[in-house]
Amino acid sequence: MYKEIDEAISIWMSQFLSMNQILCEDILQQKAKLFAYKFGITGFSTSANWLTNFKKRNNLRSYVKSGKAANAPDIDKLNKYWTTIAEKLFEYDLQDIYNCDETNNLNQLLFTQLFFGN
Repeated sequence: MYKEIDEAISIWMSQFLSMNQILCEDILQQKAKLFAYKFGITGFSTSANWLTNFKKRNNLRSYVKSGKAANAPDIDKLNKYWTTIAEKLFEYDLQDIYNCDETNNLNQLLFTQLFFGN
């Protein structure tokens, strides 16, 4: 029904996974909404039904992390933490701020449910 969105998501997903990134349902749904917006498609919904059908069409399987990887921080606490940091950073000039984190590692800890294509 929304072939443009499916094709765009499939291409984006291939690129995303080729960079060894972790793909979760939330990211997939947000990206689909973004593509719908960019294509000017109204009435599109990333419902559970859409997600299930998309995963079937693209042969996606979900996996649940366990052990150490499953001990990710609570997303609400993490959002508050980022807000606090952002507020602190406004006290400094941009040229005085240096990013030395390992964001990719942090992002991988945020999600316990993953998708991998076969």
